[in-house]
Amino acid sequence: MTDLLDRRSALQGLVVMAASAAVPQAWAGMSPAQTAPAASPLPRLLLDTRLASAEWRGLGALEHRGAPVALEAELVRQWRRGLWAQLRASGGPVRALVRWDHALVLQGLAREERCQATVTQCGPALFEVRFNA
Repeated sequence: MTDLLDRRSALQGLVVMAASAAVPQAWAGMSPAQTAPAASPLPRLLLDTRLASAEWRGLGALEHRGAPVALEAELVRQWRRGLWAQLRASGGPVRALVRWDHALVLQGLAREERCQATVTQCGPALFEVRFNA
């Protein structure tokens, strides 16, 4: 009396498991508020002190949490002295508005911390760097 699992039975079992996992949670008795995804937190804002306010104010509403962090000319030293620890402690997304050289440095520093940073050009001399702390 051996009960062997053949390929057909295994595939049928996988299909049943996948279908049952795809059932919306609302059908399982949860309210829509419980099944709604959590709102993403506002990003921390890092501002390059070398930028004129007219350069970044043209971007529209800059929603962020907490006071913006001013980036010094010696960005690597500031990062290693505790900026990264401060960002990591607050958690969540980070948005930096900087010039091209700080954008490259921030991207490299984030990569050292195993964070994927995306850099986009917002103006002739303005770049935005986004990553999660």
